[in-house]
Amino acid sequence: ITFEGRFFIDPRAGIVLSLHKKLDSISEADSEKIKIGTTKRGIGPCYSDLIARVGIRMSDLLQEDQLRTKIKNLFHYHKTELENFEEQVESLLQAGEYFKPFLTQVPYFLESNRNKNLLFEGAQGSLLDVIYGTYPFVTSSHTIAGGISAGSGYSPRNIEKIIGVYKSYYTRVGEGPFPTELLDETGDRIRKQGNEYGATTGRPRRCGWFDAVAARYTAIINGIDEVALTLLDVLTGITELKICTGYSYKNEIIEQFPDNISILEELKPVYLSLPGWKEDITGIVGFDELPENAKAYVAKIEEILNKKVSIISVGPDRSQTILRTT
Repeated sequence: ITFEGRFFIDPRAGIVLSLHKKLDSISEADSEKIKIGTTKRGIGPCYSDLIARVGIRMSDLLQEDQLRTKIKNLFHYHKTELENFEEQVESLLQAGEYFKPFLTQVPYFLESNRNKNLLFEGAQGSLLDVIYGTYPFVTSSHTIAGGISAGSGYSPRNIEKIIGVYKSYYTRVGEGPFPTELLDETGDRIRKQGNEYGATTGRPRRCGWFDAVAARYTAIINGIDEVALTLLDVLTGITELKICTGYSYKNEIIEQFPDNISILEELKPVYLSLPGWKEDITGIVGFDELPENAKAYVAKIEEILNKKVSIISVGPDRSQTILRTT
């Protein structure tokens, strides 16, 4: 497969350096700081540098004098000894030459292709958004639909449809509050059947029941038009399924997703129970063919979110997808 004409990098993209990885590891290992559970890939420190206006971007790799100045400034900013300066400069200059054919001003590229079908795919869950997620247990960027414009320069006026992708249950990697987490055999079963292990680190994902309070919140902040419900087949064989419809906090029922993790860590989920199904659904291609209890589970999620579930996955293969056109 050739990358030519298929792979593009905006010159404004930030560069993750070995320094950032070192800073990430040091921060995560600090016993006096809250452990976020990062991947230790240096992404957070890289974003921090960009916000602090000391970061190095792709376009800098094509300007040697500017690059030298910025590297010195970056290490001075972090009060870190600058070692092997010439080697670092040479390595980055070589990277710049390698990636030069792929550098494209993405806003102009997208504008010139507006007459085509454009698909933007979110990389992480909405509750990891740096502002609207479960702060501070979040990533360093905007993972909600608004991140399309912030991350690519594509105007929000041009976005025609937003599909919210939800698992049929909930998962989380790393630290942070998780009201519906299952620390029992059911949670282990979901993890095993759903192959729930982090794509980057391989860490086991924490698994729990579908949290409709969180789902409603993310539907609002993303402005979703419809829902894609994935991994429905993973729930096959579980006798009783549960959906969190509210939270109990200090003898009150709250239906809004809290803005502070201290509340999330103390509340208790309020569940609606639904009967499960035993039938194998991995070969089903139409919604009406699903077991009644599976259809009821999907319908309840539609009712709570007030959004149509238009796509349902019943297996890992692309063909194991149910499309509901009506």
